[in-house]
Amino acid sequence: MAYRITLKPSGHSYECEAGKNILQAGLDAGRMLPYSCRAGVCRTCRGTIVEGKVDYGRVHDTYLPESDKAKGYALLCQATPLSDLVVEVREVQGVRPRLIPCRVERLDRPVPDVTVIGLRLPMNENFRFLAGQYIDILLKDGKRRSYSIGTRPDPGGVTALELHVRHTPGGLFTDQVFSTLKVRDLLRFEGPLGSFYLREESDKPIVMVASGTGFAPIKAMCEYAFDTKMEGLSRYDGHAGLRLRRTGDGRRRARRFQRKLWPAAR
Repeated sequence: MAYRITLKPSGHSYECEAGKNILQAGLDAGRMLPYSCRAGVCRTCRGTIVEGKVDYGRVHDTYLPESDKAKGYALLCQATPLSDLVVEVREVQGVRPRLIPCRVERLDRPVPDVTVIGLRLPMNENFRFLAGQYIDILLKDGKRRSYSIGTRPDPGGVTALELHVRHTPGGLFTDQVFSTLKVRDLLRFEGPLGSFYLREESDKPIVMVASGTGFAPIKAMCEYAFDTKMEGLSRYDGHAGLRLRRTGDGRRRARRFQRKLWPAAR
């Protein structure tokens, strides 16, 4: 059985099969709904149920307390419809995700536990995304691992991407990256994904803070903002920190790490 989901204020609508979460059904229908973790934790996908009933799913009270439910809130990545629904949620910009093959073009190791992977896409791909979004690397067992794109977008699309990968011992993909992955290996990914991206239309101050490999999406957003001469942009102080002792050698390695990841940082 399918239910009709109507989004406000856009008026867009789509069908959602019983037992399927509202977010996934919307993405499958081509609607650009906000989301990030898809695990009911980050609350990026939170919407207001204006009409109808839902099963809230397996959501911890910390992330959706009873007081929020009383106000009509639901986490769309977990909630499933029990009737036709009217949901108030702001749709976002973006490009519909696709499955894309790619080849490893380079593997750089700026520090022992971080690899910068350069991916080359087919020449006719012209991959479009928003600065700050991520992709899912698809593994052979059907599992996937998410990595932010460290490349600035281009209106005409790009055919090369950069990922920053920190080694997590026992990690399904990171163990492969730090042991057997080599240049010219083939991979597949799905993207672009996520609603963490640069809001160019906002007139509010934007403060960007990142650590470790979380630097990748911030790098993409800053480079895009500088390249497009984003209105109101005044200054960026680039700094790369490492988990090193405060020695002369540690500081030199930090500066070397910064230069390798972002030669233009200042």
